[in-house]
Amino acid sequence: MELDATSDKFTNSFHDEDDKHIMISYQWDNQPLAKKIADYLKERGFKVWIDLYEMKGYIMDDMATAVENASYLIICLSRRYKNSPNTRRECDYAFQLGKDFIPLMMEENYKPDGWLGILLGTKLWTDFTDGNLFEHKMKDLCSRLGNVCKAVEPMISPIRESVVTAGNVTSADPFLWPTSSISAPPNSAPGCDRLGQNGTTPSNQIRSC
Repeated sequence: MELDATSDKFTNSFHDEDDKHIMISYQWDNQPLAKKIADYLKERGFKVWIDLYEMKGYIMDDMATAVENASYLIICLSRRYKNSPNTRRECDYAFQLGKDFIPLMMEENYKPDGWLGILLGTKLWTDFTDGNLFEHKMKDLCSRLGNVCKAVEPMISPIRESVVTAGNVTSADPFLWPTSSISAPPNSAPGCDRLGQNGTTPSNQIRSC
């Protein structure tokens, strides 16, 4: 069932804890769109957890901590998401902890079934299958989230001590720095194995579903 743009804002149990975030759960095929959603939210001050940027150690520990500290779990719906044992574990644990879900539909003409259908029940989802409507859908999502999980500081690289000159603008304000002075998040290469030796995450692959 698609979310009506006139519906009320999402209910939540957020109480301004600094460690809370919005977690994005996705299957590998939808990684580009999941990353685009994460970047959009981050640019607007939301605290977002997505494995591409946040996975640092033992994968099961990191995923468990991410779910535990999530105010919302954004789930990217598709047939392959439903058939993935990894995404199912994330949803099962989130359900066990009573977390709130925000379903986003990634696959045209897909109707959630099986365990995913039971998990969603009558919960409304937002359609992200039309790329031309991305901006509209994201503005609607942001307005519904309101101030939930808003970061205290902008989510950019640390502020430098020195003054930076960009064109005719001289400023210590990082928002006025040239693009080259802001560190970009590391990219990850596709992989099939979520765990490396000793249970750590390999440097060239983050997750596969």
